[in-house]
Amino acid sequence: MTAQQFNDKYPVGKPFTYFSIKGIPSTAKDVETTSEAWELGSGDVVVKVTGVSGGVSVEHLEAK
Repeated sequence: MTAQQFNDKYPVGKPFTYFSIKGIPSTAKDVETTSEAWELGSGDVVVKVTGVSGGVSVEHLEAK
């Protein structure tokens, strides 16, 4: 998913479950986005969320 696709689908403030280790339920944490998504130079798409420093990969988020 591109940053634009993520931003079009999910507004800032959308609740998600964040997995610090993708696919591992014991690492799950309830969060909300606090920024629009953006693309890193590597092509990875990240977004800021509550309770986590820096941007997190949108691949580690599951919409609620």
